[in-house]
Amino acid sequence: MKKNKDFLVSLSPLQGFFNGEWDWVDVNKEFFCDNARYKEVVDKYKGKGFYQKDFEEVLTRIINTDEELEKGNIEYLAERRDAISDFNLLIGCINNRRKVDLIHNICTKSGLSENTLFLIKMAAYGTIEKYDDESKKLTRICIGDNKTDVIYSSSAEEDILLEQMSIDGDVRNTLTIMRFELDIIKEKMSKGESIKLYRGFAINSDERVRQGYKKDGEKYFKQSAGTGISYSLSRDVAGYFAMRSIMMEDGSFIEGGNFYSGCYTHQMQTPQLQNLISREGYIKARAKDISDMRDERKLKPIICEYLLKPEKMRGYFLNLDESEVMTLPDDIKVVHYEIASSKEIAKCQYEWINKGSNVLTAISGGLVEDGIVCWVSVEEYGKIYAIFAPANEIKEDAEKFVKAYFYADDKKEVTKAAVLFQDKMEKYALKLPEGLAPTNSMLSNPLYEYLRKPFNIVKEAGRKYRIGTHRK
Repeated sequence: MKKNKDFLVSLSPLQGFFNGEWDWVDVNKEFFCDNARYKEVVDKYKGKGFYQKDFEEVLTRIINTDEELEKGNIEYLAERRDAISDFNLLIGCINNRRKVDLIHNICTKSGLSENTLFLIKMAAYGTIEKYDDESKKLTRICIGDNKTDVIYSSSAEEDILLEQMSIDGDVRNTLTIMRFELDIIKEKMSKGESIKLYRGFAINSDERVRQGYKKDGEKYFKQSAGTGISYSLSRDVAGYFAMRSIMMEDGSFIEGGNFYSGCYTHQMQTPQLQNLISREGYIKARAKDISDMRDERKLKPIICEYLLKPEKMRGYFLNLDESEVMTLPDDIKVVHYEIASSKEIAKCQYEWINKGSNVLTAISGGLVEDGIVCWVSVEEYGKIYAIFAPANEIKEDAEKFVKAYFYADDKKEVTKAAVLFQDKMEKYALKLPEGLAPTNSMLSNPLYEYLRKPFNIVKEAGRKYRIGTHRK
């Protein structure tokens, strides 16, 4: 046990403290990050000894599950995933310098398998707090020498985990998206085919996306402005990041950048009511904000399309909002790029917002022209029902209800608008096609797609679907 304890201590990012290079009074400067995302975690570990205790416990779990997986016991995949998820918080709450120390120690001293090391490196890469010299070092460690066979093997393990989640009854929209993106990676790697990727950014009027013209041969397919190491399988995600390049400066959204869309954004963050906010209204308003900002800053939003040979992939990271594929700019081929319109960028932002939609009561901008609206209500004895109706039929009453909810001074006016809206939903209620009816509050991908692009519409006034019981 003592030897194991010494081994775990030797891997700790607290080496400088243990060796007397800095005192705990300077822990904020020397060890922890200054990132609001991890503030709660940092506060938890401010007490001396707390971080190291959890570090040893979580790393022991990773080592133990890795040993079992090396023996072929794949039932430990989920335990390793959970352990690395906990380890991710321990990585995220420390500054980039200590991240470098930690990942270097893990890679050179831990004896973990290549698959587990790959997953830890991907987790660490996703926690970079700011871009500086230390983050460049960390990036090189995390993606510099990842082998193609290790990446493919890791994707196969990920597939097993996602399949098990499906078998266990997880129907979340995001799970379907993650499986779809993982299948693309696996298929292209197994066939040795190039993977289509996207990246979004903004350029100044005097910058060029390509290094050369067609007559310049290979330079035509190499990127000049807007380079990076993170790419997406989704064009919408790329468009979202192009928006960020226009609307953000020094890591924060520019004040006044939501002049037209601020009201929509607020309403689209209100549970249940967000289902009744107009998709088209949001996109139109957001496009105005983007257009004004790009004119003011003289920037052009770019959505760039690439092809990447599988052997040039350095890593991937599946995430609910922004799954990434990592490679180096010199290893990827620029196929096409467009200077996207403000409306197109706003559409991409809308799709990005809803990429993580998993609940029936949280579809942002869920009132889609020619689509179907979902409304959830709690009725007698706490029974919870979902009802579906054509957006075009209930739009007027939905908008009146939303207006009353946010702006009416009299609660009776809100109640009256809610009743009229509910009556209209029941009048135009639909019977969903077979296999799409929800049995709980979770939003499946097939149902989500159906709400946007309905087919086989069958009206059945008063039709509701029981999805649960409200418990006080």
